[in-house]
Amino acid sequence: MCSEDCHKESHTKYCQRQSELDRLDLQHHIFSLLFNGKLHFAPVKSPQRILDWGTGTGIWAIDIAEQFPSAEVIGTDLSPIQPKGYYPSYLKLIWVDLTLMQDPSQLPIRDGRLREP
Repeated sequence: MCSEDCHKESHTKYCQRQSELDRLDLQHHIFSLLFNGKLHFAPVKSPQRILDWGTGTGIWAIDIAEQFPSAEVIGTDLSPIQPKGYYPSYLKLIWVDLTLMQDPSQLPIRDGRLREP
């Protein structure tokens, strides 16, 4: 566990050091190669809403949003560590610590619909 770069009030074991962000992006690239570019294995052809819990660097959320431009994609994470620059307009990033939520009504999904917390 890191010391200075971790969220002190969170239960997370990972940090925001550049080496950790690079590791997450490399992991995404490795899985992309392993799965021949396939981003998901859900039995859906045209999803309308996609939720990415713990979006990390945001690379998967960006890729899935580009693959399904008609879908609303929401990525959640502890803090805005995603790179600056281009994001599809149908991608929303929400910064929230899901591990600290005690009340399920705070989650960005209710009755099968995504919403902002």
